[in-house]
Amino acid sequence: DAPPARVTQHRADRGNLLGEHEREAAERVDGFIDFGDARIADDLGDLPELVRVAARLEPRMRRGFEHAVLVARDRAALERLAEAVRIGRAAEVESALNVIGMAEDVRAAMRSSILAGLAAGAEVGAGQTAGAVAMETAFDLINRHAVEWAANRTAEFVTGLTEAQREVVRDLIGQSLAGDRDVRATARLLRDTLGLTPRQAGTVGAFRTRLAAEGVAEDLAERRTQRYAAAQLRQRALTVARTEIMDSANEGQQALWAEARGQGLLDPAKTRRVWRATDDDRLDEICEALDGEEATLDGTFKGGFARPPAHPNCRCSAGLRFL
Repeated sequence: DAPPARVTQHRADRGNLLGEHEREAAERVDGFIDFGDARIADDLGDLPELVRVAARLEPRMRRGFEHAVLVARDRAALERLAEAVRIGRAAEVESALNVIGMAEDVRAAMRSSILAGLAAGAEVGAGQTAGAVAMETAFDLINRHAVEWAANRTAEFVTGLTEAQREVVRDLIGQSLAGDRDVRATARLLRDTLGLTPRQAGTVGAFRTRLAAEGVAEDLAERRTQRYAAAQLRQRALTVARTEIMDSANEGQQALWAEARGQGLLDPAKTRRVWRATDDDRLDEICEALDGEEATLDGTFKGGFARPPAHPNCRCSAGLRFL
C-alpha cells in the first residue's frame, strides 16, 4: 500500500531534522539504491518492505567498513610490527597496528549509515500504521532517539571489534612465541588479518600454514594469503553491513511505534507485532520458526527476542496487526 500523504510530504525535510552534517545520510530512501553494486543479488521487489530498504542501504556501509580496515592495513609498518612481535608485547603490537584508530574510523564510517537505517525504519513503521502517525512525530522521534541510539550502537560495535582484534593479537603472538611461525611471518599475518573475526583470522593462518607445508614458494604463498585474507574481509564487511543496517532499521521502526503508543496513537490492547521472515532459499530454521509469531507492542517474541534481527545476516522484520 502507498504510505500516508503526510509521509510523502515530509520525506524531503529529513536532512534538516538530522542536521547539516548528516544531510547526505538522510536523503530520501530511494536515493540509496546502488545499481552499480553487483552484490545485491535479490529481486528487491520480492522482499518485505523493511528488508528491501535495508538492502539499498547495505552497500554504503559495506564499502565504508572495508575502506577503514584497508587504510589501517596500509598504514601498519611491518618492521615496527615485527619488533613488537619479537619482544612479545601485545600492547606494542596493538599500537603498531593502530587498533584503536582503525576502530574509530570504522565507527565514523558506520554512523551515517546507521542513522539512515533508523530513519528508513521509522518511515516504514509510520506507513504501517495506516495514517495514524503523523510524520512530524516520526521526525521528532529521530531527533530525540536516533542520534543517541546510533552513538551507543557504534560504541558497542567498536568495543566488540577492538576486543576481537586483541584476541587475534594474543593468539598470533602466542603462536610465534611457541615457534609455530617466525616473527616476520607473524607480523605480515597480523597486518593481513586486521579487521577480521578471530575465527576468520585463524582460517587465514591455517591457510598460510598449509601453503608452507605444501612447499609453495614464499612470494607466491604470501600473495595467495593476502588474496584469501581480502576475500575474508569482503565477507566480514558484508556481514557487518547486513546485520547493522537491519538492526538499525528494525530499531527505527520499533521506536516509531513506541512513540506512537506513548502519544496515544496506537492502542496496545488492539495492536500486535508480527514477526516476518524473508521466505526464500536463504531462510534458516531460527527465522522460519519465528515467522508469523506475534507479540505485544512492548513484549517479546518466542525465544525471548525483543524484535528482529535474530542473528547476524538475519533478514527478518516485523509488521503490525490490528485486532
